[in-house]
Amino acid sequence: MNNLAKRTLISIISIPIILGLAFLGDIYFLILCFILQFFCLLEFYNLFERSGFKPFKYLSIIFSLLLFLIKHLDIPYFFFISFLFLFLIVTLEIFKGNKSNPINVFLTIGGILYITIPFILLSELSSNFTYKMVFILFIVIWSSDTMAYFIGKYLGKHKLTKISPNKTIEGTISGFIAALISAIILSRIYFDVITTYDAFIIGIIVGVFGVVGDIFESLIKRFSEVKDSSTIIPGHGGMLDRFDSLIFVTPIIYIYFHYLR
Repeated sequence: MNNLAKRTLISIISIPIILGLAFLGDIYFLILCFILQFFCLLEFYNLFERSGFKPFKYLSIIFSLLLFLIKHLDIPYFFFISFLFLFLIVTLEIFKGNKSNPINVFLTIGGILYITIPFILLSELSSNFTYKMVFILFIVIWSSDTMAYFIGKYLGKHKLTKISPNKTIEGTISGFIAALISAIILSRIYFDVITTYDAFIIGIIVGVFGVVGDIFESLIKRFSEVKDSSTIIPGHGGMLDRFDSLIFVTPIIYIYFHYLR
């Protein structure tokens, strides 16, 4: 089975599961968000461990679970618990002696900010706007990624950046257009959730920040000298490879709907 066939088969299996859990919402989608961020967070730390760094991988995973529980149970101690976590990892790093490296602390915190917080915000979008907002976000991102992949693969001639050699200007532009068109179409279906103006904003955010998220993850892989973040998904690479755009797009969408709309 070639790579494209594997990608297609995995997509056929995974997309209904993701959308189905989004439709069920509440604790079901929250658990899905935690599982996805668990694997993404693990891959993020593993990539930097290949380069000799030692972030507090398992403590961060425990802390991420705690953050999801705080969100679900609506416990008003987020900043206090976050400060305790920061104090703990700084203290542990200090007492490593000659092996101490402040970059380990920044990587640990960076993983939480880069991966865990966006997935918590995704679950917040689901809680505030029901499954429809999650459907919109996923479908627009998938439409953009799919169009960019095929146009870039078969028609792309001009490289977008040296960081991600397979990404082309043609593919990026086609992905941007696909994001706009799919968002506008969805605004006609879910008109009770988003307006046409919202659709334009969503399309622009996905078309721009989705690409930035993709390239940033490529930068991390390039730094760690690997092709994929892991091999957990046949034909797709790792979880971080599949959700790098979502991770960057979700906080911007959240800010738009909660503070700018």
